[in-house]
Amino acid sequence: MDESFSLEQKQAFFDEVWANHNPYGNESVALCPNDGYRMKAVVYRTEQLKADISVYCPRCGFQSLSCDLDPKAANFRVWTDDEKQEMVDWAFQGEPVACPVDGTQLRASPSDSHVLIHCFRCGNMHIGWVHTRIGSRANPPAPVPAIARPLVFPRESV
Repeated sequence: MDESFSLEQKQAFFDEVWANHNPYGNESVALCPNDGYRMKAVVYRTEQLKADISVYCPRCGFQSLSCDLDPKAANFRVWTDDEKQEMVDWAFQGEPVACPVDGTQLRASPSDSHVLIHCFRCGNMHIGWVHTRIGSRANPPAPVPAIARPLVFPRESV
């Protein structure tokens, strides 16, 4: 990424790529910081647990960006046991799972007995088991109830 970009521009770019990333594929989109053109982005796994990004802008061309250039990288941390268990619970309940460290939407497809949860932005990974709990909570959280809408009755004509 061009060194003339401010930290805020780099942060916005990486946040946009990861916010638009399809967790079940490797494609994403972002706006070019140079000219605002829509760019095709591809998130690709490396030997590390993190992923690099390649982008193509119709005007600026192709660029490959290392995961080490992510401005949030200095703030990445290891998931806590409670965070891991909460993600496992949400996955087994069929709810969307997001990384508690960086907010990236994660692919979490449980099998009969376990689920693999991996964030390619911060590099955290966890395998959770349906009958094994970790962390400080003894029981899974109750499913979030649907918001009840008030009943609306038709008005009587006057």
